[in-house]
Amino acid sequence: MAEPTDITFKICNVRVNCRAVAIILNEGNILFQKRETDPVWALPGGKIAVLEKGKDTINRELNEEIGEPVEVSNLYNVEENFFEYKGEQFHEYMFLYIAKLKENSDLKYEKFFDGVEKQKHLKFAWFNKEELDEYDIVPLEVKDTLKEIIDTYEQDVVKSKIRR
Repeated sequence: MAEPTDITFKICNVRVNCRAVAIILNEGNILFQKRETDPVWALPGGKIAVLEKGKDTINRELNEEIGEPVEVSNLYNVEENFFEYKGEQFHEYMFLYIAKLKENSDLKYEKFFDGVEKQKHLKFAWFNKEELDEYDIVPLEVKDTLKEIIDTYEQDVVKSKIRR
């Protein structure tokens, strides 16, 4: 059997994608990625392959891109996005999962770092709630959701400190 391919196809000159992304939290910051030449930042992840679960997509992609597996929880939300990229129209279904780096990951301590997949030239960065408005993040519609997640994270941290 041939190797599965990504769920991406063209209908009426519009590219349709299915993408799984990770919302990775670290002390009130969320991890973002971008290609070195792109002006915009996005949540890390990638296109889902045929017969591949979204969780598995995230683990495969992040293991390739940062050299570490992540712990992925259940599906958080699904977003539908419409945008243009390099002259092509896109209709994208984005599956958002909450995930976290392993406890002993050194990547938690670097504000900006390079991906390990050299041919992709990926850059990664941790952004806090205020920085979500300072940087060009796509899709724009996801910013409010991410701010809510950061607020919930911060409330949970305060509650855990009070219980001690």
